[in-house]
Amino acid sequence: MKSLGTGERKILRTYGLAGEQGMWRKITDQQSRELYRDLDLVADNKKKRLEWIGHVARMDQGWTVKKIFECRLEDSRIIGRPSLR
Repeated sequence: MKSLGTGERKILRTYGLAGEQGMWRKITDQQSRELYRDLDLVADNKKKRLEWIGHVARMDQGWTVKKIFECRLEDSRIIGRPSLR
C-alpha cells in the first residue's frame, strides 16, 4: 500500500501540471492533494477489497471461491530452521 501511495503521488506530481497564464509548471505534493482531494488509490483499493469480501461471503456454497474463502488448513508446518540431519 505504501508503494502504491508513493507511485500515485509521483504520477500526480509529474502529470498534474498546473497551467497559469500559459505557463506550465510541476506542482508540489500539497498542491496535488488540494487539487485531487477525492483521488486516493489506497483508500479505493481497501474499499474494493471489502466489497469483494462481502460479495464472496454472500455467495452460494457451491462456488469454488466460496469454498476457498471458508477453507481451514489442517496441516501445520514446523516453525524454525530445519534440522541438519
